[in-house]
Amino acid sequence: MRTTSRDTVTLLAESGSTKTDWALLFPDGKLERFKTSGINPNLQTAEEIQDVLRAELPIHLAQTTPDKVHYFGAGISGHSQQLIVQEAIASVFKCQDISVEGDLLAAALALCGDGQGIVCILGTGSNSCYFEKGAIQTQQVSLGYIAGDEGSGNYMGKRILQYYAYGTLMMSCRWHSKNCLGMICRRSFIVCTINLFPIGIWLL
Repeated sequence: MRTTSRDTVTLLAESGSTKTDWALLFPDGKLERFKTSGINPNLQTAEEIQDVLRAELPIHLAQTTPDKVHYFGAGISGHSQQLIVQEAIASVFKCQDISVEGDLLAAALALCGDGQGIVCILGTGSNSCYFEKGAIQTQQVSLGYIAGDEGSGNYMGKRILQYYAYGTLMMSCRWHSKNCLGMICRRSFIVCTINLFPIGIWLL
């Protein structure tokens, strides 16, 4: 990632499949933060990502032309995924200097800086790597939100439901309803977007 100049307006983004955190950095040090829905080029086309950005970005930001955009996100596993996100961002912001990298690199840079270490991400797409000399040296394969979602709301919710159904949940954590287990089972089969399914829904 190139060093940001003091006289440029830089847009930073860190995105998962659930939400995206944005930060607009001005030359005078002013920082604006905002959020949009999650972005994942494995689940969305460039046009769908553009629709999300145009619908959810603040109006004044959509009219801003940053000099640089540094995007770190889930699902960036190859060049084709990078191109999808680059196309969407370039269409909305009219910026030519756009870098698109995986969210694991963002975590590694934030945690290790110029040092080295083992970096892990927990959530809808858990992953881990060894970071050294400013780059990811080795990386585990991410199995995505179905088989590799350790630590996500869906993962934790499933564990709570299993403990409840199997009778191993601590007494202080149990809730009582004659139809609770049947209701939970019925709801489990009507979920449309499992990667966005919050733990709170399980407990209603």
